[in-house]
Amino acid sequence: MEIGQRHILIVEPNPVLAEEIKHNLQEQFEDKKVLVAHSAAEATPYIMWRSLEVLTLDWHPIDFILIETALPDGNGLHFISQIQDNNKSIKYMAMTTAAHEEDFALAEALGGIYIVQKPLNYFSLAQEMRRVLSPDSLESNNRRFKAILQDLSIIDVVQLSCMTMSTKTLKVAVPTGGAGLIQVAKGNVVHAECGSLKGVEAFYEIASWTEGVVEEFKGPMQRNDRTINTTWQSLLMHAVHHFDEKVA
Repeated sequence: MEIGQRHILIVEPNPVLAEEIKHNLQEQFEDKKVLVAHSAAEATPYIMWRSLEVLTLDWHPIDFILIETALPDGNGLHFISQIQDNNKSIKYMAMTTAAHEEDFALAEALGGIYIVQKPLNYFSLAQEMRRVLSPDSLESNNRRFKAILQDLSIIDVVQLSCMTMSTKTLKVAVPTGGAGLIQVAKGNVVHAECGSLKGVEAFYEIASWTEGVVEEFKGPMQRNDRTINTTWQSLLMHAVHHFDEKVA
């Protein structure tokens, strides 16, 4: 097996789901070996390949890991943080059933972890994996993480950004083709735009989207004017009220 050939490691505690993911990804990546581990402990020998333990394994070089956040022996993102410095060539994605604010905060701190929520859309997952693995699509240093929104809402992401006093731009896109952006500066939402809408109305529209993809970039984009001047607490409260009225 050539050392340069990419192989995929799935770290998923549920054996049935792990095999389902393996089967679907193996169909999408026929030229790659898809391996499975059910815990951080099982995954470690595949990564720390210089260990004598690896001699008992059908070892292949790993440079993509798809890992569940809730592992039986710890958080999958914590595992990434432990191995990341010594495995800089490996690309990572995390998956979760229930997204928690601390997971997104850790993903941000790790500087580029994509979090996808279950149930998995294997076509979208494979597309994103190809983008990450492609040598022609190196990520900008300004990108922090990208996540698919299902159970998590854009309001949750904005709230976390404000509570952590972040300065960033969130780009949001939905399957129907809609797109928008939200700017946060030092924990305050200062701008939003969506189509012809700007400011608070644009924010309300984006916040009403119940699925899609959000990408986060460090620092604000260059803007001429601030379009939102209310507090983030008031903005989010009114956004929830606006959404409730829209779906009523």
